[in-house]
Amino acid sequence: MRHAGPENASFAPSQMRFIIRGAMPNLKELEGQVIAIFFVNQAYPNGLQRIKAKLSHVDDHGIWLENQQLTEDTLRKLDLAAAQHVMMFFYPYAAIHAIVISTPGLSLSETAFGM
Repeated sequence: MRHAGPENASFAPSQMRFIIRGAMPNLKELEGQVIAIFFVNQAYPNGLQRIKAKLSHVDDHGIWLENQQLTEDTLRKLDLAAAQHVMMFFYPYAAIHAIVISTPGLSLSETAFGM
């Protein structure tokens, strides 16, 4: 079976980018939502760590996240049981490998359906 991938499409690459970009929200629109982020961390087997976190703020150089596990790890390292303020963690764009969000629609496993 032939798949309708980019190599079989009749769109120019610039048109394909517009179609994809037009369907996806920009990061600023995702502020306040939970996202999955893969970032560079050499302590992990494949060099990437994945966390789910609330995207608190997007700025010119990276993103600010809230995550309970990161907060607990930081409090433990500082030998604290609590902090007066919500901890936010900055990730520069250069350290981010991928950001995963969900959008309305159906996700299927091609393998499960024999494709």
